[in-house]
Amino acid sequence: MNKSSMNQVLEHPEFKKMQQEKNRIRWFYSFLTFTVYVAYILYIGINPEFFGRPLLAGSTITIGIYAGVFIILFSIALTGLYVRKVNRKFDEVTKRVISEIEGGSHA
Repeated sequence: MNKSSMNQVLEHPEFKKMQQEKNRIRWFYSFLTFTVYVAYILYIGINPEFFGRPLLAGSTITIGIYAGVFIILFSIALTGLYVRKVNRKFDEVTKRVISEIEGGSHA
């Protein structure tokens, strides 16, 4: 693909719409991750004793460890959801726009 074709793809209305939707999703997932992480950090600062308690009686693993693992798994899951959505929906839009440009049906 030459530079002219690439510029046509970037300026294509369907591609621009896809980019805007991708950015909305990206910011939403970033906000969710940030909110969960900040809530975790704030709660540790407000009530550290809570995170120091074991989840089960006699256990040495504390609530804080479980909460930290949850945040990591939550972030991984959101990343997976984002990649899945991008690969399914947005790749199709990109392929369609590229084939339209290469086919010469877009002026």
